[in-house]
Amino acid sequence: MAKKRMREAEKSSKKTQAQAKSNERKRRAEALRRAREREEEMEAQDAPKIYQIKVILAGSKPQIWRRIEVSAECTLKTLRQIIATVMDWDGLHLHEFKIGRKTYGNPEFDADFSDLRVLDEGDVTLHELGLRTKSKFSYRYDFGDNWEHTLLVENVLEEDPTTQYPVCTGGEMAAPPDDCGGLWGYYQLQEILDNPADPEYEELREWFGGELDATAFDVEAINRRLDRLRQR
Repeated sequence: MAKKRMREAEKSSKKTQAQAKSNERKRRAEALRRAREREEEMEAQDAPKIYQIKVILAGSKPQIWRRIEVSAECTLKTLRQIIATVMDWDGLHLHEFKIGRKTYGNPEFDADFSDLRVLDEGDVTLHELGLRTKSKFSYRYDFGDNWEHTLLVENVLEEDPTTQYPVCTGGEMAAPPDDCGGLWGYYQLQEILDNPADPEYEELREWFGGELDATAFDVEAINRRLDRLRQR
């Protein structure tokens, strides 16, 4: 009986040791898996990021919008130039970004037209603003015509080495011309240019430079303009 108990105890001990070794192997494998996941997460955080942003001209019906992809290292000053390019603004009017409770623009000029402290748009990048998917902020261009834009971060992407940024990937409707009197003036301009019998037709057609196709949207032409912007 004693020998039998000893054999059983030895067998049980070996089984326990084998189980312990198996558990140790599993523990090490799990630790290695977690370490690899942390390493991949860190690599993903360090990878260059691209913001996919939808630029919407507030109040426009049908909605006038553009979808752009820009580097996270893009400053608000550069973003302002990109918006001017994709909307075909001349970019010469006063402007401001409003992000949370802060206002960004050109302090040298915009401060005279705002009751708020205007921070320098050239000193902050999109990454530094902490933007993430679903973040929203606004951009106002031309304090007279008052073109209000809503900017929605639709996605945060990894940089595609085969793509040159910034790039426009979509949109709808033609953007209004500068100095046409805001949305109200733009819609009135459309009505007049659609009616050759209107007394103001010839004058406004000459001012605009031809016929007005409010539905026109040419993403290739926009990206050619962005190419020229990158080369400056």
